[in-house]
Amino acid sequence: MTRFQKDSTLGDPGYGQRYASRESHAMNEQPPEHSETDAYSRKLTRTAFAFAVFGVMGALITIGIQYSSVDSFSDAKALFLSPFTFGAAGWFLGFSFAFLCAPTSYLQSPSGQKWMELVGTNSISGARVVCAVLTMITVGFFGVLVWATITGQF
Repeated sequence: MTRFQKDSTLGDPGYGQRYASRESHAMNEQPPEHSETDAYSRKLTRTAFAFAVFGVMGALITIGIQYSSVDSFSDAKALFLSPFTFGAAGWFLGFSFAFLCAPTSYLQSPSGQKWMELVGTNSISGARVVCAVLTMITVGFFGVLVWATITGQF
């Protein structure tokens, strides 16, 4: 051991190792339910974001298909607003679907309560009903948009 190492550890050669292990142990002492709820919160957010991205991609495909058949300015304006509409609908679909699949233990946690406030109810069964209805409405919305794109009646 060099003189500098001896001075920095106050004469204790194992000091640095014990300190590092105590610090890393303290950082990992998060209760397991918090790590599970945080992980599911990230999963819920990622699912909603992924569905929003798929919605925007669908809108871009719609623009590519329908652009040549646009006759008026109002049609063009509606066509170019479609990525925002599809993206928002995709986010709602992803959020409501992930919320429907969320375990009850997550919905009772502090992280889950924040999402419950977003839904607008404190009842878990009520929130699931709201999300089921929102999922059906959003799927219907996408169904109508896909039908309109396929048939050319945009």
